[in-house]
Amino acid sequence: MTDELKPCPFCGGEAACIEETAWVIGCFNGQCAAAPSVWEPSKEMAIAAWNTRADLAATPLDDPRVFGLVKKARAVVDRWDSPLWKNLSHTGESIADLRAALSALEKNK
Repeated sequence: MTDELKPCPFCGGEAACIEETAWVIGCFNGQCAAAPSVWEPSKEMAIAAWNTRADLAATPLDDPRVFGLVKKARAVVDRWDSPLWKNLSHTGESIADLRAALSALEKNK
């Protein structure tokens, strides 16, 4: 097994591996809003857990759970267009990114 770590699945940042009471691998760069991490008893298990990624092709939009999630996220995005939130540049950028991702998913129905 290699010690190579995949980048953060949320921000693309470099992952770090720390040995504490267990092995911890995560995105600790301070810029990642998700800041994901895994804790495992061995380094090998932590690397395997961190490097595991969902197969997005295995959850098509005709899966009712995925379709429901997309529908709810679309509703949030559409309601988020209030003037109060549009004035915050980071919020506007995040919503635009989410809107584009939802549109891309919806096109692949």
